[in-house]
Amino acid sequence: MQMQMMQMRRVMTACIGASEEPCQALSERATMPSMTRDDLNTYCTTLPGATLEDPWGGGHDAWKIGGKMFACVSIANTGVSVKTPDIETASLLIEVGRAVRAPYFHKSWVHLPWGSIDVTEMRDRVDISYDLMRASLTKKVQATIAPRMPRG
Repeated sequence: MQMQMMQMRRVMTACIGASEEPCQALSERATMPSMTRDDLNTYCTTLPGATLEDPWGGGHDAWKIGGKMFACVSIANTGVSVKTPDIETASLLIEVGRAVRAPYFHKSWVHLPWGSIDVTEMRDRVDISYDLMRASLTKKVQATIAPRMPRG
């Protein structure tokens, strides 16, 4: 597992370039086409079984599947928080400047500020989070949700 993480770190660093300051790396990519809150909400409506809730009131967008949250935009609207497969993946994404720590969430969640990554990667991160939460549902609940069509 540690060897896989080291290899993934080398590949990601080679692809995006290492930066001493992850926040600087995030701001340098701010000129790329990226998602907005409205874009994210529109995209999440295409995911089978996804529902939008405001569990804490005040204007949060909490996207859920089977009652389990997979994406959250706070009232501050600085970006979206999503689940990653594990703490190591979250740490790696933060280390290479693709994300920042998601406040108030478990360490396996990351916060993707608007403008920090392009639309395709943002959708990929949302898809991964959605798939993780969907897979954690009981087989009975999963059977009630339509299959997800591949993006194309």
